[in-house]
Amino acid sequence: MPGLHRLTPRENDVLGAMADGLSNDAIARKLHLAGKTIESVIRSIFIKLDISGSPDENRRVLAVRAFLDAPRGGGAIGRLPQRLGEYINESTVVSSAAAAVATGRLLTLTGPGGVGKTRLAIEVARSVERAWADGVWFLDLSVVRDRVGVVSVAAAALGAPANPRGDALGAVIGWCSGRDALIVIDNCEHVLSAAAELVNAVLAQCPGLAVIATSRQPLGCAGERTFPVASLDPTTRGVELLQHCAQRTVLERDVLERIAIAVDGLPLALLLAGSRLSTLPPEAVEAQLRDQLHLRNRDASGPARHLTLAAAFDWSYRLLPDESRVAFARCAVFAGGFDLRAFEAVAGSAELLSMLVDSSLIGVDRAAVGTAWRYSVSETGRRFAEERLGAHIDAVRRVYLAHFRGRAAEWLQRWPSAQHAEVDAAFDIEWANLRAATVFAIEAGDVAAVDDIIGGSFPFAQHRVRDEHREWSAGACVLGVAGPATFAAAANWALLEGDFGGAATYAQRGIAACPSVDADEAVLPVQRLAFALVSLGRRVEAVALVPRLCAAAANHPDPFVRWSTLLLLANGRLALDNEHMVEHLAALAELTAQLSSPVLQARCALLLVQLDLMQGESFESVAVRVERDIAPLARAAGSPETEGWCLSTIAMLRAATGDDSSLRATIERLHELRYWAMLWMTADLALAAFVRRGDYRAAGCLLGFLDRDGHPDTDPFSPRPEVRAMLAEQAESGVWVAEGVGWDSQQAVAFLLAHC
Repeated sequence: MPGLHRLTPRENDVLGAMADGLSNDAIARKLHLAGKTIESVIRSIFIKLDISGSPDENRRVLAVRAFLDAPRGGGAIGRLPQRLGEYINESTVVSSAAAAVATGRLLTLTGPGGVGKTRLAIEVARSVERAWADGVWFLDLSVVRDRVGVVSVAAAALGAPANPRGDALGAVIGWCSGRDALIVIDNCEHVLSAAAELVNAVLAQCPGLAVIATSRQPLGCAGERTFPVASLDPTTRGVELLQHCAQRTVLERDVLERIAIAVDGLPLALLLAGSRLSTLPPEAVEAQLRDQLHLRNRDASGPARHLTLAAAFDWSYRLLPDESRVAFARCAVFAGGFDLRAFEAVAGSAELLSMLVDSSLIGVDRAAVGTAWRYSVSETGRRFAEERLGAHIDAVRRVYLAHFRGRAAEWLQRWPSAQHAEVDAAFDIEWANLRAATVFAIEAGDVAAVDDIIGGSFPFAQHRVRDEHREWSAGACVLGVAGPATFAAAANWALLEGDFGGAATYAQRGIAACPSVDADEAVLPVQRLAFALVSLGRRVEAVALVPRLCAAAANHPDPFVRWSTLLLLANGRLALDNEHMVEHLAALAELTAQLSSPVLQARCALLLVQLDLMQGESFESVAVRVERDIAPLARAAGSPETEGWCLSTIAMLRAATGDDSSLRATIERLHELRYWAMLWMTADLALAAFVRRGDYRAAGCLLGFLDRDGHPDTDPFSPRPEVRAMLAEQAESGVWVAEGVGWDSQQAVAFLLAHC
């Protein structure tokens, strides 16, 4: 058509935007021009292209066809949009997607709104354009709402001549027939069935054609390959993108990382935040992110659904049926991901979950621990869901709390079993949900739920040293939302931290709370309370609990609870009379054989060496057997607690013969395992070693730490009384002891490693 070469650059830009299907208002926003200016430019285009007639819609179509049909040379692009700014993902992502295009005829880029599907599709198309003799063509379906609109946009964008029968789809197929071309179809999710119909038709009848589609869920066409588009790594590419947006050379990286992490590395969110970094300090932008859902895009040329994050999520949310919307909103209560079982308990059916995954509102990790796939909602998506949940959130939280309360109690029952490693992994992966459930339970004043979660997770938290568990238990006690299990956890945590007065108070309150709990349910808290009392030197009160423990060891319906009770009774620190200790050891060995658990076998074997020592076997001989046979069994079974007991026992047996050579390695490993209780028992051995070699200063400092707050000896076999007596004869002992009293746990460990 004559006159196309006469167009100015501005007229070319406007005509290109018309070819993209943009309205006059959208073109004005994109090019930052006034609406009247756009109208004037379009009239000039019609004149230069010698297009007359009415209505304007007809002239507009003729102008676009002239633009698209203009010769562009081999491998030319059939009007791909201009680049939407700098490409934001890694080049390896483009090459991976391009490779997928080369091996199939339909590739659908999927992902949530704002993740960069359109940008990636354009970059992939540009990277492979020379492979297509008839060019690369772009269809934007965002402005259409039905099948007629989809086919009309396709016909207009491709420049397909009108079909005599008025069959627009037939016209598109006719244009495609015999061509070697790549078509990019953008924004398919809201017209999914119509887009799928178009794709199926052209691929079935036009063998030279290939399609790249972008959609928040797959099209469902035969032969479709999906390519999930992921968010950026916040700490690398996310920070780089923010730095680029800021156009400033010096910015604190840690602040940028916090911003990128806060928005989950979502490219749209990064661009929204980054647009402010050129005018605001990073700390101010970080503060604005508290309302990140409604942070507006300063680039008004983009689609309306990208003006805010809320709009991006709402685009997908409104496409869902009502039942799926409700299920997604209920996901607001999850923290740190969830499995199918949790989703079904809290939100809805597996079918609804599948639909939400397909819609890119929920992510899936198929490589999660074990066989249970993990699902997740981004933090931004969770906030959007919470807004939609509104006043119903308390009711959903109660369902959520009931589910994870039950999971914690279930895991506790399986803790000492053959499934120890599996339970350990379950606690680890669900820790964020247990945290949230604990907060809900404390806020609701639900003592039973708090006890089930805190008591159930205590063994895991203790050997992993999850410090926040200590804060949960202490906080619940202060707020009056605690039962025996919570008091027992608080008492044992206080022991580890050296707060012996607090430990005694918690233990006493825990004993007082036991009568209000069913006898069977109180057994595990009573075990922990007895251990805490023994460690506090309050043996009389601990022994008073022995009859309850003996009854549980004989009659409790759960064999693993009976086993853990016998373990405590057979420990010489509680049962000093040999007759009953031997009786409990025999019962423990019999029950261990029945349960067939490697963890239980290792722990039982370790306690049975007490009998060998009582029958006269030498300390060195027993130490060799523990090191050679029992410690490897504990490690192989994945039990850090039992391994810690083994290491401490070996060091104790060798120290009894004057051999302190294994002390340093034992303390290092116990510190690595973060098994603090056993580490402090081993510190008693170091105390005796310091005295034997005449290092009274080291002994005085360590004694000051171990005796802080007036804590009595934790073990009847402790060397502390003798050490105190020796140090009393040293003039500077008071100074040394005062130094150790001021240490925290890490300072004490560093001192031990430096002096052993």
